[in-house]
Amino acid sequence: MKRTQIMRIITFLITSGLILLVLYYVIQQKFELQRKEIKIGVIASLTGLGSYMGEQQMKGIRLALDNINTHGGINGSKLSIVVEDSMSDSKGVIAAAQKLIDIEKTHYILGDSWNSTTATLVPLTNKKKIITISPVTSLDSLDADDYFFRTISPSRDMMDAIAQYAAQKMNLKKVAIIRVDTSYNVENARDFTDSFVKYGGSIVIDEKFSPNVTDYRSHLLKIKKTMPEAILNLHAPGPVYGILLQQAKEIDLNVRWLGHMSAENGEFLKVYAPLAEGLVYPYPYNSSDQYTQGFVREVQKQYYTSPDFVIANAYDATMLMADAIKNAGDNTDVAKKYLLSISDYQGVSGKLSFDANGNAKRSIIIKTIKEGKFIITE
Repeated sequence: MKRTQIMRIITFLITSGLILLVLYYVIQQKFELQRKEIKIGVIASLTGLGSYMGEQQMKGIRLALDNINTHGGINGSKLSIVVEDSMSDSKGVIAAAQKLIDIEKTHYILGDSWNSTTATLVPLTNKKKIITISPVTSLDSLDADDYFFRTISPSRDMMDAIAQYAAQKMNLKKVAIIRVDTSYNVENARDFTDSFVKYGGSIVIDEKFSPNVTDYRSHLLKIKKTMPEAILNLHAPGPVYGILLQQAKEIDLNVRWLGHMSAENGEFLKVYAPLAEGLVYPYPYNSSDQYTQGFVREVQKQYYTSPDFVIANAYDATMLMADAIKNAGDNTDVAKKYLLSISDYQGVSGKLSFDANGNAKRSIIIKTIKEGKFIITE
């Protein structure tokens, strides 16, 4: 055999060996990354009354998860999620949390996406020292020095913003409130009343109704007798919200309408845009900010819709949790200290800081529905 042939064979074997070595290394790294996988829990209201919020929360979380893992995960380890459905129910959320904590051994939980279930969840996660970050829970009652954080402003901040706008920009003096008697709406009604009175207005009636009611005319007639200039509608948006507006029109109750942040609901607008024209509400997310445009385009590409505050806040909550794990590992006391140190964090939902109790401090804008679109008032 000629020397050149021998050299070719040797070169081939060396090259093949190197290729096999590289392949072995890549496969080994892949399995090593899987072995080091970091797991966090997610609780979302995927069924029941809060299903819309739960679906939006998952969109934001999955986008953030893809971003994190595309850029190397957390300290070289892949981040994965274990998702449990709270079913918008207090028993469901406890069952979900127990599975994540006791079986999956998670130290971090994202969620829930529904106020009442999060209120049920937090005592359990605090007892177990589980860092919990909710992207949507705004209950004032969860304002405490504990392991619970939120990327959205408390109810009192939201209601103060809309009360000030109603009194000083809309020049309203008399407002009625209509609501279901839930803990969330009790807080919103109280917070709005306190602020609106502070700004010189008065509440002419605070009308409550059962969650099972479908005919609101008797309640609306009662409100009509008080001659309000506007009504603060604290019902969850959707078909019921639209029916309420329709029935108000039927009895010639011609007033301005105020709402809360959940008024920005695309499904509601598709059906009830003409009735909702002029409705004014507070909102914790400005999708027109220059910084958010890349995120807006990514959401539109993935989900064929523009991001609302839930998607944006869920994305930021996931990114913040990843940062906490990167800095603290499984030590949730260190993670809590890290999160409390955050100031002016630039997320896709805007700038965010946490106060001493883990409440998000951020700007709130006022929006309205005009010609079938959600727009900023000024």
